[in-house]
Amino acid sequence: MGTPQALIWTGQAGAITTGSTSFDLFNTQADFIDDAPKFANYAAKKFGYPTIEVELTSGSIYDALELSVMEYSRQVNEFNIRENLINLQGTSVDTNNTHNSNAMNATNLSQIIKLAKPYGAEVGSGGHIPLHSGSIMLETGVQDYDLNALYAAVSESGKTIEIKRIYHYQIPAMSRY
Repeated sequence: MGTPQALIWTGQAGAITTGSTSFDLFNTQADFIDDAPKFANYAAKKFGYPTIEVELTSGSIYDALELSVMEYSRQVNEFNIRENLINLQGTSVDTNNTHNSNAMNATNLSQIIKLAKPYGAEVGSGGHIPLHSGSIMLETGVQDYDLNALYAAVSESGKTIEIKRIYHYQIPAMSRY
């Protein structure tokens, strides 16, 4: 026995049959049957055919096409799951299973608002953290002031406080009106 002869692309795509691809998922679908030979010719030319001998058969290229379609489908489904999950959180359980294949057309911002609300406290436009203001009298010769002792013990039941802004100059007259 000699060495096996390499299968060289002939420029002609073979027929799609059972076993043409690893999983035979699309072998009976009209679009795949029509487009796979076109893709095989396209792929062979991208590999350099007819200038370079391409050691692939149409079955190998069909197999790569099937795997790429499955990977693309996986990525599209993963994207749709991520996009629609936030709209489904907090809704009632779907016992009719209508969300399996239907696109989520109705946008529901309730979960997004619920997630964003605590961040409003950071910019002073909402949230669940009450904002307080206060002032202290400065004393000559004193540089350290314990604001937790002055405010947290009195107004927040001993909880530590977070200082958002310190005005060390008089507030401009324009902002008072």
